[in-house]
Amino acid sequence: MMEPNKSKIDNNSVCVLVSGGLDSSVLLAKLADEFQSIYPVYIKSNLLWEDCELYWLSKFLSAIKSRGIKSLKIINTTVNDIYQEHWSITGINVPDKNTMDSAVNLPGRNIILLSKTAVFCGINKIPVIAIAGLKGNPFPDSSCEFFNLIQQGFSLGLDFRLSIITY
Repeated sequence: MMEPNKSKIDNNSVCVLVSGGLDSSVLLAKLADEFQSIYPVYIKSNLLWEDCELYWLSKFLSAIKSRGIKSLKIINTTVNDIYQEHWSITGINVPDKNTMDSAVNLPGRNIILLSKTAVFCGINKIPVIAIAGLKGNPFPDSSCEFFNLIQQGFSLGLDFRLSIITY
């Protein structure tokens, strides 16, 4: 996971981007010990694997015991119109473990996930978004510089101080 970016964080409430995968599930459980209210958010974008993710995510959320974890919020968006023939939509030429990192890139994925999540947080006055990322993630929308700049842009655009913490 990435090094956390936690400058002056309000520990009352946090929105956690969850996928049902190991990284975001561990993050959710960890933050349940640190925050009073945890709002898990799943962004449904019509990608091939989402039904499977949502199945396992619901199992995990049912099993985890924390009074602070709120009901899962599913936010819908679609990427079919921009990803079009991408393997994540078509299922054709899906990368495997031997594929170069560049082939598994979902262009702008964190931009898409964070944009709708930021608006949700602004409307609901949730000051922190937490996102899990792989330490060696080579994509430009996973860098510390990206997260710092986008949180500034969201705070300005929403007129609400929003922090993004990465793990």
